[in-house]
Amino acid sequence: MGDNTTLPGGDVIRDIDRTTAKTQVVQLDAGGAAVEKLIIGGQQLMANSVPIVWPADENPLVVARDDVQYDDNGIQYVNPNVPGADIATGDLQLQTVIAINGAPLRAAPATNVAVGTTSVLIVAANLGRKGLQLSNVSSSTQRIALSLNGSDAVVDAGIVLWPGNVWWMDRYSFTTGPVKAIANLASGALAVQEFN
Repeated sequence: MGDNTTLPGGDVIRDIDRTTAKTQVVQLDAGGAAVEKLIIGGQQLMANSVPIVWPADENPLVVARDDVQYDDNGIQYVNPNVPGADIATGDLQLQTVIAINGAPLRAAPATNVAVGTTSVLIVAANLGRKGLQLSNVSSSTQRIALSLNGSDAVVDAGIVLWPGNVWWMDRYSFTTGPVKAIANLASGALAVQEFN
């Protein structure tokens, strides 16, 4: 036998000789009536991919962007200087991260707040707050307790930071309200970094 079969009238069907029988070859053609443009399996450039048209009344969930994308460690998702780099993949990764986590954060000016044996306000209520990091930078053995509900903090109650401990507000402890703190000994200190 041999590959391909010629039909009466001259039309040719693509097939492959498999010794005992022929197997028909099926491939998508995105070229339309004018030019043959066979789709190749695997990830391809846009020009060689199957075209997709969104209905007029629907929008895609993810929209590609042209800016540079970085992961949580500051590593660029895609290096456009590497031949064959697929920038669209990095764009989609960034859009997916933003859809899940929200837009990148902007750091407010860092502060250092003295904390003693009386409850003090560490950060005021902030409806634009997206994150908060507090570090116990006390020089001795001051333990600092935090209050996230706006009420006065209580020594050794709730979230307690020993010297050198860092607390990062996450989605389970997130609040836009005031945060207060108290230390078990005088002359404690918290380093404060708020994000908007």
